[in-house]
Amino acid sequence: MSTQFRSNQLGGIVVDEMCKCGHLKSDHGSHSINLGDGHMIRESHEGNCCARKCECPGFTWARFVIKEEAAQIHKRKKQRAVA
Repeated sequence: MSTQFRSNQLGGIVVDEMCKCGHLKSDHGSHSINLGDGHMIRESHEGNCCARKCECPGFTWARFVIKEEAAQIHKRKKQRAVA
């Protein structure tokens, strides 16, 4: 997520978004749209999920993720990669 903002409702700085598949938007690949005239539009992190064994075809917004939660998610990913 390129824009960060403070959420009083969530009690922190929003740094990412969660997909309905349970993975972060930053874990999703790009989605490209062919305009048919030799040009394409690339939508960053709107495509399929890049997480292992996830069949999610495209990012579907579920909720915002604050900095502390994102840090915990990344820590768990690192622990799983080492194990």
